Order: sequence, then C-alpha cells, then structure tokens
Amino acid sequence: MWGNKAVFDFINWSEYYDFFARGNPPLAFQLLAINTIFLVLLIIRKAGYQYLGMKSSRTLQFLLIISNFMIVLNANASSG
Repeated sequence: MWGNKAVFDFINWSEYYDFFARGNPPLAFQLLAINTIFLVLLIIRKAGYQYLGMKSSRTLQFLLIISNFMIVLNANASSG
C-alpha cells in the first residue's frame, strides 16, 4: 500500500516541531505541565485517597480538556 516508504516518511516533521516549539515556555512544555498536574491528581485518586468525588473528577477532566484547547488556541492566535 505505501510502497517501500514508511508512513512516517510522508509527514513534514518540521511543521509539527515549529508548532510545538513556539511560545515562552514552548507549547509542548505548557501542555506537558498542565497534563502532569492532572495525572498526579489521577494517581492520588486511584491510590485510594477519595478526596475527589465522581462529579469533581469529571469536572477536572473537563477542565483538562478545556485548558489544553486554550493553550493550543492561544498559541495559534498569538502566532498569526
């Protein structure tokens, strides 16, 4: 189907790198930081500490999705 080339050879990686390297700090680090915070909360919840109820955890998941969109859209808006 793809011939002798791998699927990844068709992707223009420099565009993706440029997109995620924008900003101060870079967009990739912003996304990594916000997702790490929510991962820590998830690990704490799964460890048995029931500080968060079901409604609270769903609200946090919703906030994670919204914050990721805001980071990406803000990077797009500021770049032009």
